[in-house]
Amino acid sequence: MHHFKTEPQSSLFTGDSVTLRCEVNQSRDGWEFFWSKNSNTESIEAADKSSNSLKVSDGGEYRCRARRGERYTSYSEPVTVTIYGKYFHQIMISSENTMKMIHKTESVIITALENNTSV
Repeated sequence: MHHFKTEPQSSLFTGDSVTLRCEVNQSRDGWEFFWSKNSNTESIEAADKSSNSLKVSDGGEYRCRARRGERYTSYSEPVTVTIYGKYFHQIMISSENTMKMIHKTESVIITALENNTSV
């Protein structure tokens, strides 16, 4: 039996750091840890998988499992990591006396209007 943790648990943005931790209920000694992203090929890494200066492409569904000798654990439950673009987190729009906050889950269309003046 093993556990899967992510630190921190808050929203992640580009440039942030994250640690994914694969834990076995027994001592970590003698275990190899296998990581898989989006069900792709496994890679052998440390129990703690740390990423610094995250990119949006680092997001995905992560799983881990462990091996000691010929004995494998089952896969962990998947953990989905989502990284938001830091500069698209929020946009402030001001128009005369009106100010509106547009959050990352909303979209906004900005239209440029031609200003014709007669000479």
